[in-house]
Amino acid sequence: MFDYKLISSKILFDHPYAKVILDTLEHEGVELVYFYLTSPVDAVATVGLTDKGCIILTRQYRYPIQQVIYDLPAGHLNPGEDPMSGACREFEEETCYYPRYIERLGYYNQFPGVLKAATNIFLPPI
Repeated sequence: MFDYKLISSKILFDHPYAKVILDTLEHEGVELVYFYLTSPVDAVATVGLTDKGCIILTRQYRYPIQQVIYDLPAGHLNPGEDPMSGACREFEEETCYYPRYIERLGYYNQFPGVLKAATNIFLPPI
């Protein structure tokens, strides 16, 4: 389907939560250098709704962009943790709400061009 051949792969940084990888690829006779970040654990995010239909967000400082932002309650799964349990844990830790039930909405990758780490997204009405 896609005619890319991996020529070499080198781990530039290795940490339990993330690796930075440099791959050299060949495509149609041209060598390409590709940097990306990969994580051994997936993440969870929650779209919590109040009885009035308002989305529950967190407000927190994010160092990489040096700003306080509003964001979905989210976090990484612990190794071997079930995504639904992790979503409930993160939602409760970050909002102090305990969901009556939780529904899986999907599984996606926010930045597939530079990050190999997927997020499970859940709907936990409170």
